[in-house]
Amino acid sequence: MPRTVKVNAASCGICGNPLDDCHGVDGHSGDGGVTGKRVEYVVVGKRGGIADFRETDGDSKVRRTDAATLAFELGVDESALPGCRFSCWVERAEYGVIRSNFTLSVK
Repeated sequence: MPRTVKVNAASCGICGNPLDDCHGVDGHSGDGGVTGKRVEYVVVGKRGGIADFRETDGDSKVRRTDAATLAFELGVDESALPGCRFSCWVERAEYGVIRSNFTLSVK
């Protein structure tokens, strides 16, 4: 019989709530079975090769990603990342979230 290990210390990459037995009951979806959603972010800083970004609506957790990859996905130069607003499709996966379909937002 396979052994299941439950880790409750992590938080959801979509809603920020703790991953526990009650999490994901709603599936983060109201679209009739479509999982995930489009989320808008703003790049709040860049340190070396790392870009820091957070959701535009409120004080959300600061997330980090590779600056070169993010710049490539958005079609901009790395030096132009701070202050950029973008949106992407965010979908929960087994070991975190998958962000895809990046779109640069017009200010």
